[in-house]
Amino acid sequence: MTGVDPEVAQHHLNISPDARPVKQKPRRQAPNRQLAIRAEVGRLLAAGFIEEVRYPRWLSNVVLVKKPNGSWRMCVDYTSLNNACPKDCYPLPKVDQLVDATIGHARLSFMDAFSGYNQIRMAPEDQEHMAFLTDQGVYFYKVMPFGLKNARATYQRTVNKMFAHQIGQNMEVYVDDMIVKSQEAGAHLADLAEAFVTLRKFSMRLNPVKCAFGVISGKFLGFIIHERGIDANPEKVQLPVYYVSHVLNGPEERYPPIEKLALALVLSARKLRPYFQAHPVEVITDQPLRQILSKFDVTGRLLKWAVELGEHDVRYVPRTAIKAQSVADFIAELTQIEDVGLEQPPEAWVLHVDGSANSKGASAGLVLLAPDGQLFERSLRFGFQATKNEAEYEALLAGLRLALEMQVVAIHVLTDSQLVAKQLSGGYEARDPIMAKYLAQVKNLTAKFPHFTLSNVPRGENERVDALAKLASKSAPEARPEVEELPARAIEIAAAASGGAPITWVQELLRFKRDGTLPPDEATARRLCRTHSWYSEVGGRLYKRSFTYPLLWCLEPDEARTVLAEVHEGVYGEHIGG
Repeated sequence: MTGVDPEVAQHHLNISPDARPVKQKPRRQAPNRQLAIRAEVGRLLAAGFIEEVRYPRWLSNVVLVKKPNGSWRMCVDYTSLNNACPKDCYPLPKVDQLVDATIGHARLSFMDAFSGYNQIRMAPEDQEHMAFLTDQGVYFYKVMPFGLKNARATYQRTVNKMFAHQIGQNMEVYVDDMIVKSQEAGAHLADLAEAFVTLRKFSMRLNPVKCAFGVISGKFLGFIIHERGIDANPEKVQLPVYYVSHVLNGPEERYPPIEKLALALVLSARKLRPYFQAHPVEVITDQPLRQILSKFDVTGRLLKWAVELGEHDVRYVPRTAIKAQSVADFIAELTQIEDVGLEQPPEAWVLHVDGSANSKGASAGLVLLAPDGQLFERSLRFGFQATKNEAEYEALLAGLRLALEMQVVAIHVLTDSQLVAKQLSGGYEARDPIMAKYLAQVKNLTAKFPHFTLSNVPRGENERVDALAKLASKSAPEARPEVEELPARAIEIAAAASGGAPITWVQELLRFKRDGTLPPDEATARRLCRTHSWYSEVGGRLYKRSFTYPLLWCLEPDEARTVLAEVHEGVYGEHIGG
């Protein structure tokens, strides 16, 4: 079989450049299926549809599906290849419009292409990607096979090109289903001859077993078509569905079995269409429709129903468990639902920050106010020289880190530094390299808050944090014990952390939980895979879960040394059970 000229139609895969080739693992086949595969492979080789390949990059398995007549249909599982190809958005004709266009014709001829998809050739550069595995060897399709993602679009584009002068006049085509129609019986031979000339011109072959010429009624796209109108096909109205429930207003209502509704929908499609547009419904079924439609032997019987019902906003949903649904209905009846409108954002915490710098040194103060009125104060003394603007940024960074540790979701920052507020809002440009580094680190921290706002306030509204900053700038004997020491700039600590410092076990666990990255050491990698389920990440921090205690904070080595020093030598040094 020569098939359609490649100059007229040719199928291209258009694989994404970043897609990695996939070789599926071989699947075992039963002896009777192996015989069917061998027979089909022999037929395809004799027809010149396939060819043997030795080193394929893509490799798929063979799948056998029972036909309605009891024979086997050999398909190829091109799932991996289909996932690597973008969707061809070429539109397919509307089923209801095609069916309506055939009503009222005196003579009809129903035609079906012989191995229709195989009459279109694959692009030479894509042929080896169509490789499939059998017990006899590995072969690839030189023609377009059934099961490709965009095969239907390519076929529809081809027939639209071939029959462009007849479609809508005396012919309708839906993929490989073709119908020649004539208003008068005497004109049907001329219309049919015109279609045959086109078929011969493009070398497309028909399957005589599935063709019917010059009849007054027949099956087209799942419907019985005749001169007086359309009827439902009795063989295709039996769907495994049970009830219909309204999605919109009012409580759930029960209807008769969907078979009756589907039949009425087909017989009165035009009358029911406005109703379903105003009242969308859903069909509840015990069998997931996706699993049904994924089976090749029933796709032809159900896909056309799905398309037809989809035109009227009817959709399928799985039927839920009866016991669980009863409990949900009981709770819904006892619960009073209030109309709260749009979801309100969480109440924000308020953070006051201020920095101070003089000849004695630099310092910062911050006050974090919770929505329930709790107050958290910090007074920070810098172990390095800093300008006024640097001190303002250090105060802001320290306050944001404190809020993140307390898992604050919404925060509103108040600062009396116009430079910080303007640079963060984009009003000022951070030309100084140090200010640019501070600005980048602040933006990195603020991105971790779902709700963040910042306001520039007068110095008089920041008196408390200003006092805390000045307290920390005093000499050590005058300072209170609550004053904390900042040994280095925040930007220097961040640069050191992102540099060549060794990765700690905490960072290894966080990397593995975020993107699955494993360390190069095999023993460490096995330990991570074995123990990672004991840990959780909350707010960017790693915690270990416990059966009886709350989440345990996992400390970095430097943090652990600080805690040990405080426990044994610092504020807890005098406690007996430190």
